[in-house]
Amino acid sequence: MRFLQVKTPGARHPDANHAATRASYQAMGFVVMEEFPDLRGPRSPAVQLVTYLTPSIKTSEHPS
Repeated sequence: MRFLQVKTPGARHPDANHAATRASYQAMGFVVMEEFPDLRGPRSPAVQLVTYLTPSIKTSEHPS
């Protein structure tokens, strides 16, 4: 399986722009995998979002 992950400030971060960023990722199919309350410091919680990447080529057509 192939996944794409991003980290961005978490929901407890006060900046509304980051809330819009998280909403955009979630609208594209990303889901919260893990929250880090102090990854970037005690006042800057982060969240890891992941999504599954659908292969553009069927496995049977892709050379090994």
